[in-house]
Amino acid sequence: MEFHLNALKIWNALNDKRGQMTSYNNLSVLSDLIGNPKNSLEYYENSLKLARELNYEEDIAIALSNIGVLHFKEGRYEEALKYYEEDLEIGLTLGSEGGMATSYMNIGGVYHALDEFDKALQYYTKSLELNEKLDR
Repeated sequence: MEFHLNALKIWNALNDKRGQMTSYNNLSVLSDLIGNPKNSLEYYENSLKLARELNYEEDIAIALSNIGVLHFKEGRYEEALKYYEEDLEIGLTLGSEGGMATSYMNIGGVYHALDEFDKALQYYTKSLELNEKLDR
């Protein structure tokens, strides 16, 4: 953790937003691993903000998905769904079939958790079809 905090200080001093974004992502992952979802969420939100400033669509999608995962793990399903749906929109715009497959799976997971099994099945099926097409 200390290494990534030091890296963030360096990127901040250099005003390197790409480096800052990467450090925030790394800090998010580590915070989640050590059981600190609040800090993890804050770091991902910082990463998302920078990705939006830089207009890095793929990084925006990744941050949205990761924020959705954190909300999902905390039982905030409606909040997770908002992030997953925005992530899916970007995947559709970019034509990222791998990203779309993950988004469909995540959205299916939310509907499954909400006991909306018909909707869950629709999204799981879309994810499965794309994953089979991608041979994964």
